[in-house]
Amino acid sequence: MSRRIDKDEAAHLQYETEHTEPPKSRSVIVYMVILVAAAFLLLLLAYFMQLRTADTVEGLHQSVNSFQTIDQLVEDNRLLQEEVDRLKTENAELSDKLAQREETLRNTEEALSAATSDSRDSERRADALATLHQLRVLYNGKQYKDALALLKKHPDMEADLTLVNSEMSDEELKIYDPLAAYQRIAKLLGVE
Repeated sequence: MSRRIDKDEAAHLQYETEHTEPPKSRSVIVYMVILVAAAFLLLLLAYFMQLRTADTVEGLHQSVNSFQTIDQLVEDNRLLQEEVDRLKTENAELSDKLAQREETLRNTEEALSAATSDSRDSERRADALATLHQLRVLYNGKQYKDALALLKKHPDMEADLTLVNSEMSDEELKIYDPLAAYQRIAKLLGVE
């Protein structure tokens, strides 16, 4: 019988074990749920910390880029200032050259004007001498009316011949005096 009692007792113990939960198993489950919740909260906290760190790093990158941009702008400004200084110097040199060229041009224009005036004077003197020669030919050919007409066509002839005389030397004037020749012919033709 003792085997039977042992069997009954073993069956009863098995029934109680299967149908009754020990009080510790419930506390283990609660502990596990708390641990999982704490792990989830820690993961969530780590995620938010990572986002915050990433934002901070991005802000630092932008700050570094801003400093690099500022450094680049300062360098560009320095280079531009050097370029401005170089261009100012070049402009001053070009202004000096322009002033020199303008002075040279003025001198050339004055020389040209003087040469043109001299050329006109030379032309007037040459015309006066040619007219004097024609006048002598007409007078010597006894064409007095044509000689008078020629004198009237050239009213400034005496002034032009005065210029001719002023450029001639005393020795040349002793050989031939154009003004005196003109005055003699004009007096003979009755023109004063």
